[in-house]
Amino acid sequence: MTDTTRSAPGERLHALDLVRASALLLGIVFHAALPFIPDYELWLVMDDARSWPVAWLAFWLHSFRMATFFLLAGFFGHMVLGRRGTRGFVKDRAGRILAPLLIFWLPVLVLFALALAFAAWLGAIPVPEEPPPPPELTVAGWPLTHLWFLYMLLIVYLATLLLRGAVAAIDRRGALRGAVDRRLSALLRLPFALPLLLAVPVALLLLRHPGWAEWWGIPTPDVGLVPNAAALGSFGLAFAVGWLAHRLDGGLAPLAKQWPLYLPAATAMTVACGVLTSGADFAPQFEGQVRTAYAALYAASIWLWTFGLIGAALRFIRAESPTVRYLADSSYWLYIVHLPLIVALEAVVAKWPLPAEIKLVLIVAAGMAVMLATYRWFVRSTFVGALLNGRRYPRKAVSG
Repeated sequence: MTDTTRSAPGERLHALDLVRASALLLGIVFHAALPFIPDYELWLVMDDARSWPVAWLAFWLHSFRMATFFLLAGFFGHMVLGRRGTRGFVKDRAGRILAPLLIFWLPVLVLFALALAFAAWLGAIPVPEEPPPPPELTVAGWPLTHLWFLYMLLIVYLATLLLRGAVAAIDRRGALRGAVDRRLSALLRLPFALPLLLAVPVALLLLRHPGWAEWWGIPTPDVGLVPNAAALGSFGLAFAVGWLAHRLDGGLAPLAKQWPLYLPAATAMTVACGVLTSGADFAPQFEGQVRTAYAALYAASIWLWTFGLIGAALRFIRAESPTVRYLADSSYWLYIVHLPLIVALEAVVAKWPLPAEIKLVLIVAAGMAVMLATYRWFVRSTFVGALLNGRRYPRKAVSG
């Protein structure tokens, strides 16, 4: 999902491209890990082998990856706006976000249903005596599936443009915007200030969410056309931080010096959350002060992982790599098409007498191989590649 616009001098956007691509690709690992979570029976395919290490890998990945994605979506979104103007921004986002949602939603849903039928045929999921009802195509029941992030992006883009217009009308001399820029710049440079400040509204949103299941973190808005407040507020906040950070001289560069502080702190908070939810019931389980403390720890860990991983990327990835560029380009396609294939592969290995960790590696490796092949031969140099990547690569350059 790389933006093809070039970076300005000094902006190491290839590092941010890698982080954004990784946030999507780690979602593939997360979905591949779900059949192996002990005592959890609500995923589509349930494997005979279970593993707490795999479960905690899923817990960790789910805690930060989408907040990281939305923060960088805001960062790159403001870049596109600055280079193309409002009209160009709307046209670009309509082509890169709205069109893929409209084009791929139904095929993905059909493939998803076929994957479930295949899993039932293999005996990897129980076959009910009566078939389940079809998805409810209503405001409350609309099945966005894993493509909810595209729908959420459209909502956030619209809200951002409306708010930007209102601020420009009120703040004609730019005093308010200048003050916000100065405050954000100071907070970015002060270790721990911004992640801990951002943790407060996210923790409050989680605590106010009805029936919040602590183990699953920010509730995924994959069903319904009105996103839940916790997801919309948390991911919208991440987008806003990225959008505003791109306005600053140096952007997110201060994080390159702070990652050695953020990643150990993030690890400690994730471990603390793991201890609190040890042997977890995947429904709500905490009350009172314990619930509040958990929400605070979890919310802080989200931002510490996000800022720490971005900072590490900015620190260590200093030169553009063809491999990183190719991975960033392919990640959008891979994430859009991955879920039906991953479910089918989960069904294939469900009864195999192998440890969960080996099955997880096999599912991810086989899925990535198939999806990368489809990207190389059917996407990258076709109109689909032009839609997703913003350009069509010549077939002679398909591997670079």
